[in-house]
Formats: sequence, C-alpha cells, structure tokens
Amino acid sequence: RSELIGLLTTLTRTSPRAVVVASHRVEEIAAIATRVLVVKEGRVAEDLPVESFVKRFAQTAVLHL
Repeated sequence: RSELIGLLTTLTRTSPRAVVVASHRVEEIAAIATRVLVVKEGRVAEDLPVESFVKRFAQTAVLHL
C-alpha cells in the first residue's frame, strides 16, 4: 500500500494529469491530493484544497461518511 501511495504521489507531482483516488484514509489523501472532493450519499458534499481538508479532518485517521 505504501509503495502505491508513493507512486501516486510522484505521478501527481510530476505530471499534468488528473488522478482520481478514492480513499477514507486522511494521511493518504494528504500525501496524494491537491484538491479533495468529499462524497456523501453519492453526491459531492464538499470541494476543498487539500490544505483546507487536512485542517478540517486532521484529527481523523479514517473518514466515516
């Protein structure tokens, strides 16, 4: 799992491509993302820069939405 996160982090930092990742793990999202869409009940509930997302959910290891 950590190897995959490392590869995705490298890809998102070195390539102009969009990468879509679904995860409930805040630390993985923080490592990979520049923007975060929070989906709740099949709909986009929030669209945040990763910094705002981390500040809001920093105390949560795993999200349960």
